[in-house]
Amino acid sequence: MDELTIQDYISKMEGADAYSSKASLFSNLVENLFGEEVDVGPAGNLFPELEGHLIDERGTLAIEGEDDPQDNIIIEFRKTNLDPLRSKEIIERAENQLRRYVYVVWRERKPELRCLLMASDGLHNFVYRPSLKEGLEAIDLEGGSPFAIDKKLRKIIELEKISYEDFSRGDPDRVCTWLKRLISGRLSDG
Repeated sequence: MDELTIQDYISKMEGADAYSSKASLFSNLVENLFGEEVDVGPAGNLFPELEGHLIDERGTLAIEGEDDPQDNIIIEFRKTNLDPLRSKEIIERAENQLRRYVYVVWRERKPELRCLLMASDGLHNFVYRPSLKEGLEAIDLEGGSPFAIDKKLRKIIELEKISYEDFSRGDPDRVCTWLKRLISGRLSDG
């Protein structure tokens, strides 16, 4: 079952070209593999403070932590390919967007709130653990140039890449194991 589910997902994802369709396919994959065990949905549902900051409200997902409600995951889907060998600038833009999301969440809640961040095109998946380099200074995300805002956020928020998985090259067992480790918060355990 898992093998066919993952092969079907990869096939459909290769033809998807919108944020929302990629997020929907990923959400369906997680639901098919894990059922009711995992709460996956639009990021704005779990993090209402992100409203107005999301590129596409239906194209950014959140997964609620399985073991600890603080171990949540925010997933930013990109329309373009995130191949690590050819997409460094696109990956950097996705990382900048993820910094904005975690900044908004931390500003509204507290910087101690643990979460993982993921940039994905549906097949290439980069997972980051965010941390503060210094205090959570006030930054006006609405004013100023996006370049200047991203530069400020890079100074205060570190993104440590803790995992990368290419679903199109991995066998279904590997993809399933990786997803289980992601959702359970054990990606950095080895």
